Amino acid sequence: MPHGSLLYVKRWLQAPLQLPDGTLQKRDAAPRRGQRISPVLANLFLHYAFDRWMAREFPPSRSSATWMTRWCTAKANPGP
Repeated sequence: MPHGSLLYVKRWLQAPLQLPDGTLQKRDAAPRRGQRISPVLANLFLHYAFDRWMAREFPPSRSSATWMTRWCTAKANPGP
C-alpha cells in the first residue's frame, strides 16, 4: 500500500470521536459497518489482498479468463 494511503488510514482510525457536547473520546474499537471509513478499508483490503491473490492464482491468459465483480458500498443496512 502506498505510504501516503497507509498514513491517512492510520490517522483516521486513531482520531478521537467528537461527541455531540464537543468532548473528545478515544476510540477503543474497530469502526462499525456503515461508517464512512468502512468502504475505504474494504476496497483497500480487496485490492491489496484479494485482487493480487486472484492475479497470482488465476493469471489471465488468452485461452481463459476469470471474471469477477466486486464492490463496497457506504450505505448501512437499516436496523430493525
